Amino acid sequence: MTIATMSPFFIIDTLQFSKRLHKAGLDQKVAEELAEAIKDTQNQTVEGLATKQDLKILEQKIDMLEHKLVTKMFLMMTVAVAVIAWLDKVIN
Repeated sequence: MTIATMSPFFIIDTLQFSKRLHKAGLDQKVAEELAEAIKDTQNQTVEGLATKQDLKILEQKIDMLEHKLVTKMFLMMTVAVAVIAWLDKVIN
């Protein structure tokens, strides 16, 4: 059992928490498991959060995709104009 679990949201002393639950009448093993479950849930919640670095990487990927999209659209428009110009010469 860990003495304390730290999180940006709150700090829980799992040992003290389980002792209080045991003192309130819960079986010691159940109290310890409950304290560990709370700690695990808290850790999973924190691990699932996006960091500033995650957001920067995502923004860079979006910018790169935007650049690719604009480039492809420009090429498609250029080809379309070229085909229209060629058809105009062929037909006339």
